[in-house]
Amino acid sequence: MGVWKTDVWHRKVNKYWQRSNKHLMDLEKHMREGELIQASEKAWGAISALINTFYVHYHKKEVRKVRDKEKAFEEICRRYPSLRNMLITEETTERKFMRKLYGLHEYFYGGRYILSNEQIFRSLKLSKPILSELKQKISEDIFRS
Repeated sequence: MGVWKTDVWHRKVNKYWQRSNKHLMDLEKHMREGELIQASEKAWGAISALINTFYVHYHKKEVRKVRDKEKAFEEICRRYPSLRNMLITEETTERKFMRKLYGLHEYFYGGRYILSNEQIFRSLKLSKPILSELKQKISEDIFRS
């Protein structure tokens, strides 16, 4: 692969990494302020950006479709077993976790689900440690010195 193409993929990895960090900071901020609708969108944005950070780094391809993001997250959990263990502890699976976050994303846009603040809060509370672990694993794996 030529230097130019390598540089393009490297920039994309960094772009998604920076985006994931911004979404995670905004998620924390919106949860502290009780802005659950905004926090819902930031959770989906964070998982999407983290998945693309991983996928662009290893496959030189961006993941756009929700179904493909679910499959990519399954691959990520195979690579980082601690994530799968966290999901098992929460009695969920990779696919259910992704669908829960996508449901929050749809809710942000006035989607078909009507969720109570308690349901949103529980989903966000579940997602935060998993997103944090995913960020840590990607950081150690891709950005290690």
